Amino acid sequence: MSVTALDVPVRRPIELGATLRRLREDQGLTQEQLAQAMGVSRRWVGTLEAGRNPGVQFSLVTAAARALGAELHIVTTVPESPAEASHV
Repeated sequence: MSVTALDVPVRRPIELGATLRRLREDQGLTQEQLAQAMGVSRRWVGTLEAGRNPGVQFSLVTAAARALGAELHIVTTVPESPAEASHV
């Protein structure tokens, strides 16, 4: 499996889900196939792709990236104000 690198900023769970869904679909995988590769349920994958799981564990995000042959680079920034942090 080749490694896919996307330069996609992700600031909200829905953006992460959309990116993972695009990677999955580009590889012709079903949610069930990705779930099996990650060791989670198909429902969990669907919830992640829909951005409805804001408390997702980092280890599961990295498992998704590994299962999709994607590189995951984390860049953090500190919000300038508490109001800005609530919009991230």
